[in-house]
Amino acid sequence: MSADFDFEGFDGFDWPTTTPTPDVIFDRLLPLLTGAELKVLLYIVRRTFGFRKDSDHISLNQLLTGIRKRDGTQLDYGTGLSKKTLLVALESLKHKRLISSEAVTSPERGHEPTLYRLLLRDEEKSTLPLGEKLHQGGGGKSTPSPRRKNSPIQETVNNPQLNKNGYISMKDRRSETYDEQEHQRRIIESAQRAGFQIPGEE
Repeated sequence: MSADFDFEGFDGFDWPTTTPTPDVIFDRLLPLLTGAELKVLLYIVRRTFGFRKDSDHISLNQLLTGIRKRDGTQLDYGTGLSKKTLLVALESLKHKRLISSEAVTSPERGHEPTLYRLLLRDEEKSTLPLGEKLHQGGGGKSTPSPRRKNSPIQETVNNPQLNKNGYISMKDRRSETYDEQEHQRRIIESAQRAGFQIPGEE
């Protein structure tokens, strides 16, 4: 947690620019995970699915205290856990088969941050490409918030090569930044190729 976050001065959430999150986390796992496990799991969800990637290199320091961009901007504040609690939570999540981790080394950089991902049941049958959700409830069209069209998509991803489910793989690729229109176009194209009806599409 950021030490300078002012709960008393907090005036509410912005309209969400969502991070796709498996419903089972809320529906089944919420009462079963410890607070530390849930923090770590959600942080990995944010760093992967939230940036439309199937995995991400995440250092222990990033998990502990977050990520600072090159210009000094704090992108996030990590889990806020102690190192001991974090390591226990990571091992427990792996033991419960919720996440996997892969040690990474390269001739150029030596030991690199560990590659983390959520374990997916069957990537061949993923119901929707990441980032695209169909209507839930009422059946009417949802109206985008005026905030959304100008909201920055914090998405530093790999080269634009999607795997079979519309995920972007982190392995052995250089990073580049996408804008929001390109991001949305790829999501819609992936959904259409998979045969999904896009909300609002005739």
